[in-house]
Amino acid sequence: MKVLYTDDEAHIRELVEMILSFDPDMEVRTSPNGRTTIEILKSKAFTPDVLLMDVMMMGLDGPSTVKAIKADPEIAEIPVIFFTAKSRPHEHAELMALGAIGIITKPFDSTRLAADIRALAAEALAPSADPALAAMEALKGKFRARCAKEASEIDALMNEKDNRDGLVAVLHRIAGSGATFGEPDLSELAIELEERAKVSDIDYDGLKRLREQLLAVSSSG
Repeated sequence: MKVLYTDDEAHIRELVEMILSFDPDMEVRTSPNGRTTIEILKSKAFTPDVLLMDVMMMGLDGPSTVKAIKADPEIAEIPVIFFTAKSRPHEHAELMALGAIGIITKPFDSTRLAADIRALAAEALAPSADPALAAMEALKGKFRARCAKEASEIDALMNEKDNRDGLVAVLHRIAGSGATFGEPDLSELAIELEERAKVSDIDYDGLKRLREQLLAVSSSG
């Protein structure tokens, strides 16, 4: 397993590299900061199976580094494990929401570190038994993200009283995607609002309900 560990404290980088190097199945490289990590990944100088990422770093910190990685399609799929002294549940929840596959808390057990990384990475690295199902799940994830964006568009359009055509276009798109991805209530409400917007007054209460449904779908899964 190839591991790229990012930490701005040299002595901790050296310690972790030494500990992991004792595992014959691990190949370890280190990076002193988030920007260097991104450069390594983009250049393919080292292609890790998993990233071990410190949280609190000078300059580009761990969360900001992970956001940049996840926003780049070329490197977004590399699994990330955060390595942090933060231990409060809400702090861990915020880190996991960035797309991490797990968190290892400092101080760590040096005898378990390699095994903990391997266990966290195992599910992310395991090949899908059904590629078609995996592809559909990925599309559903994109659909949920788009629902959040469309909720914001509905908000903006409700304030643009004269942009009926723009509203109809958004409602038409929501109706189609809702039906495709198994959200019939979303689709039916969008169709109803689209038809009314074409021939009559805009139903602002209905648009508010649609926005809430979009937000609910975006936070599901």
